[in-house]
Amino acid sequence: MTMKMYQRRLSCLAAALLMGLTMVSCGGGGGGVGSGGTGEAMSYSEGTITGFASVIVDGTEYFDDDVRSMVERQPGTLEPVDAQLGQFAQLEFEDDKGRLEARAIRLDAAVVGPVASVSATSFEVMGQTVHSNNDADLGPVTVFAGVSGLSGLEPGDPVEVHGVPRWNSAAGRFDVQATRIERLASAPASLRVAGVVSELRTIGELSFELGGLRVNAAQARRLPGGKSPSEGDRVVVWATQLPVNGRLTATAVRTLVIEVEEGGSARIGGSVTDLDEDEKRFRLGGLTVRYDNAKVTPADVELFEGAYLRAEGVYSRDGSLNATQLHINRKPTGDEPRGVLLKGEITDFTGVDSFKVRRTEVDASGVRRLEECGLRSLGNGLEVEIEGELRDGGRGRGSVVWATRIECTD
Repeated sequence: MTMKMYQRRLSCLAAALLMGLTMVSCGGGGGGVGSGGTGEAMSYSEGTITGFASVIVDGTEYFDDDVRSMVERQPGTLEPVDAQLGQFAQLEFEDDKGRLEARAIRLDAAVVGPVASVSATSFEVMGQTVHSNNDADLGPVTVFAGVSGLSGLEPGDPVEVHGVPRWNSAAGRFDVQATRIERLASAPASLRVAGVVSELRTIGELSFELGGLRVNAAQARRLPGGKSPSEGDRVVVWATQLPVNGRLTATAVRTLVIEVEEGGSARIGGSVTDLDEDEKRFRLGGLTVRYDNAKVTPADVELFEGAYLRAEGVYSRDGSLNATQLHINRKPTGDEPRGVLLKGEITDFTGVDSFKVRRTEVDASGVRRLEECGLRSLGNGLEVEIEGELRDGGRGRGSVVWATRIECTD
């Protein structure tokens, strides 16, 4: 079958080999190639994990019964992990009559390394400025783990940050809008930074800028298959030594690409940059999105520079996304669902103000009525569905889900 292929984010072939899968979303002939054996083309999604029923990314549930989440801590090696709230996820999935079945899930941190400096609203790590967010109108509220907030961070603390690129017009570079900030118990085995390539140089040495960092990749291993990055590409960089005077020597660089056929579908979450209302287009990270025929929800919210949204649509011949729907993040109001949804069994129950569902700490002390629970009370083993919002003050030195609704489901 002849198709127009383009490269933008996650190489399907590289991902398939790394994840131990058959080829995914690359098109072609027999069962399993681009079909998972069903004959249906794969679709692509990326965004922030906002809950667990199976796995929920920017409010959309993907059933993950047959797949494990994977992380690439060392270049070229993926290992299975349990996904956590606020992590940035890349998925390949099939739409089975409205049921979205995940076939591959990859968790990608924006930066891993020691904190260099901390201010009231941001901190520096690996040459990147990281901003926390407590306003749901501007995107997912930042999840903290191992630390109660920015005020608990100190220079030298090892952290793992998940988030999306956010354009800093004053500095003329991308910063990181954090969706999860975790203080690690020990120093990581490898340093890591991800972002959008700018100021690329290929004469004399391969180097480029990521945020406030100059990366020397002349001697770096290049993935996948020796591919070198281009201007505007999304990349992940690994290193063993800290930056010196704003320069980092990379040991490996992965260019993040996706290969899908023209007309393939996607759901992409991120922060809007380069908004052009006349041309009806903007960028999410390195992806151009055209929205002239898109339905925008909520209808009473206007698109704006820096808005966090989920764009749904199909890829065009030039690699851009033709959006059919734009879902702009905003604070829930009235009876609208809260920002976090959890479905599962209660564990680690010590009281209504502290228990876990799907490894996530919950405080239900503000819930006055349990739905569909009869005479049962909360406790270990009870299957529940919880809606809530993130707040500070978890007993585990991090964020807690403040429950606003609980329904028994068993």
